Amino acid sequence: MEIKMKFLIKSETLDKLEPKFIEAITLIEKSINSKRPVLIRHHADVDGYCGGLAMQRAILSKMYKVHRRESDLFYYFRRLPSKSPYYDYTDVTKDISNFLNEKERFERKTPLVIVIDNGSTAQDLLSLKKLKLYGAKIIVIDHHPNNPGNDEFIDVHVNPFLVGGDSASTAGMICSEIANNMDSSLVTLPLLCALSGVADHSISDMTNQYLKIANQIGLSEGYIRQISECLDFEVHHIGFMESRKFVEDIFFGDIKKQKELVRIIYENLKIQKENFKKIIKHYKETEIVNNMIIAKIDLKKINHRGYPPNGKIVGILSLMVKEKHNLPVFAMGHGSDFITFRISSQLNFDVNKIITALKEKIPYGNIDGGGHAKAGTIRFIPSVKDEIISYLKKNLIK
Repeated sequence: MEIKMKFLIKSETLDKLEPKFIEAITLIEKSINSKRPVLIRHHADVDGYCGGLAMQRAILSKMYKVHRRESDLFYYFRRLPSKSPYYDYTDVTKDISNFLNEKERFERKTPLVIVIDNGSTAQDLLSLKKLKLYGAKIIVIDHHPNNPGNDEFIDVHVNPFLVGGDSASTAGMICSEIANNMDSSLVTLPLLCALSGVADHSISDMTNQYLKIANQIGLSEGYIRQISECLDFEVHHIGFMESRKFVEDIFFGDIKKQKELVRIIYENLKIQKENFKKIIKHYKETEIVNNMIIAKIDLKKINHRGYPPNGKIVGILSLMVKEKHNLPVFAMGHGSDFITFRISSQLNFDVNKIITALKEKIPYGNIDGGGHAKAGTIRFIPSVKDEIISYLKKNLIK
């Protein structure tokens, strides 16, 4: 049957990705109809959850029609979050071990693995190679800059960077558009799109269009931003668990329960954020250079292990400094072996390009990392930290 795509919004990027969408839907439906198990691996942030849950709802609605018993859906479908912002080698090893055991015990096929909000970068490559070696079908749905070498091991790769787009088209948006074309009765999809855009700081026409649709069904932008912050808190504490029913409740529960959940969590988060602002204000270092603010914080001094995580702390630092000075901000939080960045869009900076340059400049530093152009992390061995900071000062902060 020929698939004709219908999108929730108008977008040149979505139009260009249409052939990839059709390939993904075709492989998913073929897998379901042939009773191939489906595993979703997604990044454990709000965008990753939005993408994973959109696909979960569409896939389970199709599986209901193929499997005779509802209990089969717990054996033929799983959705697991990954804490790392890439398909970690430990995660793929666990996944392979699990499906090999099920294949031997129950004579099931090797699964279709759908990697969401991960899978496109060089950090994912080894995991994808191993997964393909064991016979899995692989779909990657991501919005991070792509490493061309990955495509050799991916059956279908849906990524705006493949068609000249950028990371503003979030994984949650892309997955929701795929899900909508698999099952158009899923009325919560515009909310997932809007949530993913807000949570991933996607300032784009696409986010605005999804927010407009969400507003038409009674969800204001302010309330969606509150939901986003509360969900970020919740998924941080869920960790590695699937928590299928609980996650469905916090994303899709009845509106009365959702509003009460948002109320109690958001009140707590406001207090927590004010406390952290006091900590950040005390430990931050700032200077004005060439009409921008360089803001730094030594995360070792905070020695914080809970919520908010390091990336969130640097995000709060960036917002605090920008509100005070109304200038572009180059914010970084550093530990002994990493630097996490949050950079204003006006500044000419790309975390991924800097990592490439640093690997060449300091080949003995075991330098790695990644993320979006303006929000990511560089990791290294502790002994080269001073060299890396010196390189940043000389080559980037001008």
